Amino acid sequence: MKKLIVLLMLCFSFLSFSQNFNSSKFVKETGTMLYFNPVSVSSGFGVFGFNLSVSAGIVDISQSTWNSAIPSLDNTITFTEVSLRKGLTDDLAVGITLRDYSDINSNSWGISANYRLIHGNALFPSVVARVTYSNLTGNSYMDAYSYSAGLFASKGILFFTPYGGVSYLKSHVKYKGDLLPHFSNSESQVLIMGGVRMSLLPVLNLNAQVVKGEATVYRINASVKF
Repeated sequence: MKKLIVLLMLCFSFLSFSQNFNSSKFVKETGTMLYFNPVSVSSGFGVFGFNLSVSAGIVDISQSTWNSAIPSLDNTITFTEVSLRKGLTDDLAVGITLRDYSDINSNSWGISANYRLIHGNALFPSVVARVTYSNLTGNSYMDAYSYSAGLFASKGILFFTPYGGVSYLKSHVKYKGDLLPHFSNSESQVLIMGGVRMSLLPVLNLNAQVVKGEATVYRINASVKF
């Protein structure tokens, strides 16, 4: 009888705990975490051009939401990243990005395509359209992916290039862990991104960026462009 009472109490506690879990917020924050964005949004590469970059970043998350699904997390997730983009024409470029999230023992990979719509000049900014796809790998407790489409603009001022844009992001998470009942949800959101690039040398750039969605991502980057 005592064992039955204990079992019922545990079940009740588990159900009460899971009912307080905000799966929509978790899926949206996971999508924001997976989202990757360009470091020089309107620059053309040409047929022979390419851009190689390394980054480090912090994702500001809801600690209570994530700890419901993945224990022992603080309110941030850190990542490192390497990215390669290759020009196909003067205006079209494709890229691949690899990330490591050491705090959650996971990795992600992503692909992207950029097309420059407007060539900037002394008065007007450059504008580019961009699509991405990202996939989370390396763990056993959840599958996740996201895809986005957006518009970005930039305008060079001496050695600095401020840039910004907006993206529609769709993300999907399938949770398979032990702390919550398994679920599979999709959510969409709008992301706003802003940053500045500083050109130190003709081929070397430094960047600082902020992406704001359900979570906030802070990222610094160094890149070489040929």
